[in-house]
Amino acid sequence: MCNQQNSDKDNKKRTLIGNKKTKKDITKIQKLEEKLESATKDND
Repeated sequence: MCNQQNSDKDNKKRTLIGNKKTKKDITKIQKLEEKLESATKDND
C-alpha cells in the first residue's frame, strides 16, 4: 500500500512538471504563429 501511494505522488509530480513544460511549449508556438501572421500581413 505504501509503495502504491508513493508512486501515485511521484506520478502526480511528473504530470505537473510535464504540464508546465507543455504550457511553455504552447506559448512558444503561439508566439511563433503570431510572428508568422504579422509577417504575412506585412507582405500584403
